[in-house]
Amino acid sequence: MPIMTRWLNSYALMFLAIALGLTPATGFSQSLEDRALELKEEKQFGIILNQFRIQKGLNPLKESPELKNSSYDHACWLAQKGLVVHWGPKPWNSSSQRMRWAGYHGHLWLENVAGGECKASSVFEQWLNSEAHYQAMISAEVEDYGISIVKGEKFGMDCFSVLNLGARKSEPEQTASPPSPSPSSNIVPASDLLESHNRAELELFRPQLFL
Repeated sequence: MPIMTRWLNSYALMFLAIALGLTPATGFSQSLEDRALELKEEKQFGIILNQFRIQKGLNPLKESPELKNSSYDHACWLAQKGLVVHWGPKPWNSSSQRMRWAGYHGHLWLENVAGGECKASSVFEQWLNSEAHYQAMISAEVEDYGISIVKGEKFGMDCFSVLNLGARKSEPEQTASPPSPSPSSNIVPASDLLESHNRAELELFRPQLFL
């Protein structure tokens, strides 16, 4: 009964995906084989990212189920539309809002998006060579991450990737005279990085208002 066996296996995997929160809210559908390959690359990306952070003297990040869900939903929407943007289906759908809606509550939310190859090493290299994305990956303030690499094959891009980063702990208190950063330091404070991401979202959204 090979057909019945495949049918039962498909439903078992579907229910497992629902239980793990890996079903997108966008109506985007993909094969189980594709998703299995994506999950393998996503796991590899987490290893690469944490090895890189440890080499930089930074804390390794924990994978967050909430950030995983928010990154997957957005990556599916990007793959469906063939876009590489931070805003979502609605004008008020920003990266930080999506992470909060997924249940991740904290004081810091950062996001990297990319379109291109499906290999974890290629996605990491792409962000490594972009200053704003690089700074997000080496932020000393982030604690958690969620990565999704979704097959899309649109406009010459094989996959659409989203990395969500965040910190749950309370925002540190400001002292009367905070120490000045070292002139040689190349790490941008996360508050400045978040502001630049918000500006980028607005700039990316404006050209699409009347399309």
